[in-house]
Amino acid sequence: DDGVRRVSDEPRVALSRRVPWTARWGMVLGLVGTTFLFVAATVTPGVTIQVYFTSAGGTWLTPDVARLSLDNTIHQMIETNALFMAVAVIAFSIIWPYIKLLMMLFAWIVPMRRSARGTLLVFLDQVGKWSLTDNIILFLFIVLFWIHWDDSVRSADGRGPANSLGLGCTPAFELNAFVAATILSLVMGHVM
Repeated sequence: DDGVRRVSDEPRVALSRRVPWTARWGMVLGLVGTTFLFVAATVTPGVTIQVYFTSAGGTWLTPDVARLSLDNTIHQMIETNALFMAVAVIAFSIIWPYIKLLMMLFAWIVPMRRSARGTLLVFLDQVGKWSLTDNIILFLFIVLFWIHWDDSVRSADGRGPANSLGLGCTPAFELNAFVAATILSLVMGHVM
């Protein structure tokens, strides 16, 4: 022994006896599960848009007029030459979440000096918040597409407009899954 401590001698958090086995394997399973949640969120609709009409006879709701998802939103951004937004969404909502999870798994499994692991995890935590870009865009769609028009004629009972027409956005699975996956990713980064 030459007295020099090598990186290979540094502890792997995933194999450390100081960390309970439930935490060791729970973190690995959490990272893998969060990855699958990101995949599911990427390919399913995030927001559905419907038209509704209300009159004295009742309310009618159309089937989905549009289903906004991450993949079709990027496609539409590219078609309309909103290339900066497309690149930002691709970078921070598709590529970055997977890189962050892989780097967290790397920090958990590979032997590293404590200072290097800490620096990596702080960097991932600080930059990881950019994964919320897609969520912000979808929340903006929900707010911007919520349109309501009321007829100026009053109803027979005088309580409200005789007719109204609206366009409503409803959050779907993708939005909920992406928010959950992003929060899980941020929490796991803090736990590490």
